[in-house]
Amino acid sequence: MQSNKTFVLLVLGQSNASNFHGQRHASEYGRNIINFSNGKCYVAESPLLGATGYFGESWTLLANKLIKNGDADQVVIVPAAIGSSSIRRWQAGGDLNFMLLRVVKDLTKLYAVTHVLWHQGESDIFEKSIKEDYEFRFKSFVNSLRHEGVTAPVIISVATKCYLVDWNENNPVAIAQRRLPAVENGIYVGPDTDKLLNKLDRYDDCHYSGTGQEKFADAWLKSIRYTYVKTD
Repeated sequence: MQSNKTFVLLVLGQSNASNFHGQRHASEYGRNIINFSNGKCYVAESPLLGATGYFGESWTLLANKLIKNGDADQVVIVPAAIGSSSIRRWQAGGDLNFMLLRVVKDLTKLYAVTHVLWHQGESDIFEKSIKEDYEFRFKSFVNSLRHEGVTAPVIISVATKCYLVDWNENNPVAIAQRRLPAVENGIYVGPDTDKLLNKLDRYDDCHYSGTGQEKFADAWLKSIRYTYVKTD
């Protein structure tokens, strides 16, 4: 039964939103932290079902923090993150958008989404996406969720740093990610992992180590708190 202290996190993006982190995690609260996948519920532990990769992830760590700090009594993690995916695949009509909408239809038979967590962008750097295209495709993706009845806040992170020698923080994708949040449209600022994480926080200059995961989860905790304070 979903209560007002049940957080249902729809987790989307690419490898750093899926199972490619250095440290595995498991629920410290038994069935109070659930991994929802293919219409079924499992006690959450890395790697999470529904996302690509076989290593660690940070969403179970985030869920442990949400309960430990009294923000939630129950957390349902709904991963649908696909490594190396560009935003064009998530926009309306894209193959991952079709996948996402199927996940949403299964999920909403049991739960209402409370937060959409978007962590993606590295692939669009490699594809040299321009900021106007990224913004258009992101809004298309959000509109497809709204059309399916998902009214929850969408929290967008800044995430563009991955294996890049000539990377700079004012690249077109990062600019788009910083411009997109608009509370009136239900889009909120998430962690800026480009600035948050240092070299030691990434075990391969892209994916997050244990120290990076701790910073990542703490930053998402703050972002989630901001949305429900603002929407109360």
